[in-house]
Amino acid sequence: MTQLPRSEYPRPNFRRDQWLCLNGEWDFSIGQKSFDRKIIVPYACETALSGIEDKSFHKTVWYRKAFVLPETMLGKRILLHFGAVDYACDVWVNGRYIRSHIGGQTSFEADVTDALAQNGENIIELKVEDDYTDLEMPRGKQFWELNSRSIFYSRTTGIWQTVWIEAVDPLYLVSCHITPEFDNRAVRFEYHLSQIAKAVSFDISFHGMEAANLTVSPKSTSVMP
Repeated sequence: MTQLPRSEYPRPNFRRDQWLCLNGEWDFSIGQKSFDRKIIVPYACETALSGIEDKSFHKTVWYRKAFVLPETMLGKRILLHFGAVDYACDVWVNGRYIRSHIGGQTSFEADVTDALAQNGENIIELKVEDDYTDLEMPRGKQFWELNSRSIFYSRTTGIWQTVWIEAVDPLYLVSCHITPEFDNRAVRFEYHLSQIAKAVSFDISFHGMEAANLTVSPKSTSVMP
């Protein structure tokens, strides 16, 4: 079995145990929704590692991927994550429109549970638009001339970071921001829950040693203890 590219967990500072990497071979097409070729995700179609290496302009590209939920994820809420897609995209799962996203350098996610088949095959489709004629679009690598000039890299279009799903309970930690308060010899935690909870318990450790235990009663889904 061929090892998936970039198969390591993509977000080490916020790791969940139940996850599935969706990198590897996807159906792909340029321009029309024909899926007439294959691409290796998470490499952009301009790169050799993608299996395509087409460095011309690509205003619209399409992706499609089939997957089956692991048994350990059945009955859970399923979050679909994209590490980065350049530049604007729309996402469908099993023909159901999920969401759009704009920004080639930022990650995004969506709860796709209600669109999934718990048993059998699921299909992700992605339409990506990257208008090289739009000079107001944040550039980075997106040079508006055919050949690179004053830079050594080519354009980047489409998926260029890991795609994965993960399973969570209905009540889960959406995000967490940690701020050290040196003057107070303390640490401030700001966290966002998926829903209101009567009480939340935390075990905090530092270098493997237990530092604190606490239980709080959140007043809303965005909680700052």
